[in-house]
Amino acid sequence: MSRTGKKVHDKMQEVAGKVKETAGKVTGDEHLRARGTAEKAQAQVKQAQARQTAHRSKGATTGKTKGKQGD
Repeated sequence: MSRTGKKVHDKMQEVAGKVKETAGKVTGDEHLRARGTAEKAQAQVKQAQARQTAHRSKGATTGKTKGKQGD
């Protein structure tokens, strides 16, 4: 899956989790609310990991990394 496709997939998973969470709150279904919350959190973790990986990759290609001292 391409990077863009992965980003879209993760965002859609987050939205689906939010929908389930909200539906659970409205209907009083604690199991559905909890499942939605977990799904949303899982998607957010994946998105954060992808951002961190992209940031590291960008730093590696530009030569900019944390802790590097200029001459």
